[in-house]
Amino acid sequence: NSEIIKRSNIQFAFVDETGITKDPNQQYMGVGALLLHQHELVINQKLREVFLSATNKFSSVEEMFEFKFKYVTRNSLLFYRQIIDILAVHGADWQFVYSFIKRTGESFWEQYLSLIETLLLPEAYSYILLADHLNKPHKAVRSLDYLIESMPVAKVLQLESQGTMFLQVSDI
Repeated sequence: NSEIIKRSNIQFAFVDETGITKDPNQQYMGVGALLLHQHELVINQKLREVFLSATNKFSSVEEMFEFKFKYVTRNSLLFYRQIIDILAVHGADWQFVYSFIKRTGESFWEQYLSLIETLLLPEAYSYILLADHLNKPHKAVRSLDYLIESMPVAKVLQLESQGTMFLQVSDI
């Protein structure tokens, strides 16, 4: 029974970022996390069906197709609405947390890690963190593995957004 209780406190956290650029006109950056509490497989399957319908309609290669906020068009809006409808039906099964702040003097990487730390507190859960792939600067000391040591994070993995609808939902 204690093993079952421990597993019930583990959540997936799908993390995506915005404003990670060296452009001096980009004064803000943000990090968002889609936290899944339960029914991950059911939600994933439903989202996958929307994904397959969209790739079929737009004659796209699955590995190249991606839902992103900046890709919303009149032709694609139906699919984004379907995604929102699925999330609405499963509203008790997930949560979206985010932080969007002015860039600081610290490196974008350090600010990125700090924002993730902010999102995953309080420590009511342990997380399996799946982050959109972002290259760690060579000079940066800390890596995403740092979060395992300092946070309630059990595992960390970086993925390309095309690899999972959950990361794409985080982007939307």
